[in-house]
Amino acid sequence: MHQSDELPKVVQAHALMHFGLLILVPCISSLQFTNPCKKSSQTNDASDFTKLINYLNYSVNYKVDPCEDFYQFSCGNWIANTNETLMNWEEISTLNKMSRLYEQEQIEVLNSTEQSKSEAITQARKLYHSCMRAEEEWNSTGVSGIDYVMGKIEQFGIFPMLSEEPFDEAQFNAEFDFTWLLAYFNQDDTVLDVIVPDIYHDTLFRTTMISFVPRITLLSYLDGKFQKLERAFTELLLRLMKLVAADKGINYNKTNTPLDIVALRIFMSKIYALPRSSPISMNLSQVDGTIHKWFIGITDAPRERLTRNGSCLTVTNKLYSVAMLAMYARSKPTEVLRPMAEEMVRAIITAFKDEVHENMWMDNTFKKAVLGKISRITWSLLDDDLFHNDTALDELYAAHYGLSDQPFLEMLAKINRLRKTEDYLKLITPIDLVSYQTKFSTAGYQVNAFYVPLANHIMVPLPFLQFPVFDDSFPRSYLYGSVGFAIGHEISHSLDVKGRKFDANGKERKWWKKKWTEEYDKRTLCYKEQYDNVKAYKKYAAKLKDPAKSESVDGFTQEQLFFFGLSQIWCRKTAEFTLYEELFDRHAPSEYRVNMVSKNFPSFANAFHCSPKSRMNTGERCSIW
Repeated sequence: MHQSDELPKVVQAHALMHFGLLILVPCISSLQFTNPCKKSSQTNDASDFTKLINYLNYSVNYKVDPCEDFYQFSCGNWIANTNETLMNWEEISTLNKMSRLYEQEQIEVLNSTEQSKSEAITQARKLYHSCMRAEEEWNSTGVSGIDYVMGKIEQFGIFPMLSEEPFDEAQFNAEFDFTWLLAYFNQDDTVLDVIVPDIYHDTLFRTTMISFVPRITLLSYLDGKFQKLERAFTELLLRLMKLVAADKGINYNKTNTPLDIVALRIFMSKIYALPRSSPISMNLSQVDGTIHKWFIGITDAPRERLTRNGSCLTVTNKLYSVAMLAMYARSKPTEVLRPMAEEMVRAIITAFKDEVHENMWMDNTFKKAVLGKISRITWSLLDDDLFHNDTALDELYAAHYGLSDQPFLEMLAKINRLRKTEDYLKLITPIDLVSYQTKFSTAGYQVNAFYVPLANHIMVPLPFLQFPVFDDSFPRSYLYGSVGFAIGHEISHSLDVKGRKFDANGKERKWWKKKWTEEYDKRTLCYKEQYDNVKAYKKYAAKLKDPAKSESVDGFTQEQLFFFGLSQIWCRKTAEFTLYEELFDRHAPSEYRVNMVSKNFPSFANAFHCSPKSRMNTGERCSIW
């Protein structure tokens, strides 16, 4: 769930999250709190809320007053019950717990002995299992990792990231072209993971350069004492690069060559292969003692290691994304998920249209333009018919057949080459953008929801519809707070400072008049000043005629369950250093995602009987639409 970044981070986040909740209010007001998606023996009875009750008891801290801090009330026990030890830059959240569960389910599907009639699914499984055997396979060759990588560089005559020599086209032939170079050196973790295993875990350099260097830079801005570390670390890397380049006879120019991430990985692999008495290792002693000690503490701290099956799952998802989603979709009761998701999307879009029609500050021209874009929003559950059609699925991967019988690294290189060729062809061949985004984007295997401005399209990946965000035994009130809020939030992105740059067809053009933009921005700033009121909920509260609204789940009313659904997705436990990064994150911290959105609605105060003097019922509220 992504944010735009032209307004202050927290201001944008409050505005968009408020809007996502606002358009759900009429849905809650009129929904039927029974589960229409019965599924015989595989579906829990609609009145059996044991699973939800147990989860709320696990998460809720009843010692906290929800009217003072709803986030701590809703997530306090969840945080206390999350016992994992956090390293310097880590966090544990509901979403990454869901991601871990999804990964486990994917591995189970890949390891299934059930035969598939789809050749594409068979190929994906072969790639995964070949990757699992890759280190064994590599060790049997007797070739050193650095020699293998340097050998590939030498096939092209130069390594462009380090050399000042002009590109020599004569070095290439029909077997090796530029796509091979990209396949090997386009930040591909998998190759180096196989040929130089444990490089970031068994040495002082095991922290990956991708994440560590930017964080050092960030810390140097926040605290002057880190500037010395940044300079010392950069100089150390430059010396290492010069030494390794000289050792291999590479024409390296410090002034004209940036610190390239791929080059660093190769240098780290070279350092790993050297004995500990090497002069390169001794260079660490030149770093200031205090900073050196801190550096060692950070890089040598124990951390969760990416397991071999996790690494292989990543590369299989990357290269066979559609086949992987097909396997996952076939293991899930999507005939239950789809109608429920469709119901929510329709209800939320209808609710938003009603809000626009009755809006007081928008003129008719603006209303017509906004309604036109909202009406054209398409969405997908990422459970495409393709996932259940072996013939269509196999046609998609026809060029891959026969590759799975080769050694893993060669198979990987050739598949990467095919993918690069396909990417180049997209530059000259028109593509179905919605189809491409929904089937081939990495979003497909992430636990999140997404809005795609270029397609005016919302993606709700199947992995997102899992416990505790979704369960077919949960009451609709909770689901509209969890899944429904996520969908509403993505709809809001179609009109935020980024989404409004694209029209209903996904074409980039200016369709907002200056006065519309100014009024929208002024109302967004309200989340900073908190001076307006929300009246939408009162309007729809009169429509609450469903007798089921008075039913409770373990003492919680349906309205309270709605806010629990909204809050549970944001529960998280963070390490101290993660807080530094939040200063530059476009998204608001979890506490604000929950508290600032909830307190902006009279319905929350009514649901939890908050007094006018409580923190969650200040009476200072905002309205955009």
